[in-house]
Amino acid sequence: MRLVHRGTTCTPEPVQQQETLWTELMMKEIPHGTVNGYDNYNCRCDACREANRIACAPRQKAYRKRNLARGLTAHGKLRTRRSPGQAPPHGTYLRYQWRKDPCRCDACREANTEYKYQYNQKRRKAG
Repeated sequence: MRLVHRGTTCTPEPVQQQETLWTELMMKEIPHGTVNGYDNYNCRCDACREANRIACAPRQKAYRKRNLARGLTAHGKLRTRRSPGQAPPHGTYLRYQWRKDPCRCDACREANTEYKYQYNQKRRKAG
């Protein structure tokens, strides 16, 4: 039941009046080409989508700029990918296991040993 503020007290509206208000709201024409139509009426016509895209563009641009300044991708993910053919950095399990040119330096061997140890410990706990 909806409470309506009348004067200094809140009184409940009759059920029939609530249904009438709801019907009137649903019968209103959707304001196409506006953010209100997109957000509040869930309209996804081309005009409403374009209005929402234009309204959100400055916020999205600032979000992407902030992520790039933090050293992340524009969408907020860690930059972990390397270009094709580029070797992983030394001292990592990936460089030790790299198929094209596996590295057997001390740092990569230690990283591989540590990785395998952690992997086996996890398997033993799982059971």
